[in-house]
Amino acid sequence: MPEPLWKQTERRVAKFLGGEVTERIGRKGVDVETDWLVIEVKERERLPQWIDEALQSARTLANGSKLGIVVLHEKGSHDDLVVLGLKDFKQWFGGFQRKGAE
Repeated sequence: MPEPLWKQTERRVAKFLGGEVTERIGRKGVDVETDWLVIEVKERERLPQWIDEALQSARTLANGSKLGIVVLHEKGSHDDLVVLGLKDFKQWFGGFQRKGAE
């Protein structure tokens, strides 16, 4: 039986960021972990197009010299979400190593 797409995505993200997929029982627990990150990976058929458009706009306006991000705010919330491309994240905050790697 082929591995589900969400599991493949977790493995790809873990490899890209130098982390490990955590083996968990049931639905609770961390998807991917690095020395300094705890990562929840969510696979969806489609994400809202307006989020992608906002990110592309931020990237274009950053002109390669700054980090383009999108901040999402829900009315009444006391916390906001930061959205940025995974490749952008690694480029700006990179230098990842797998646990135990020297």
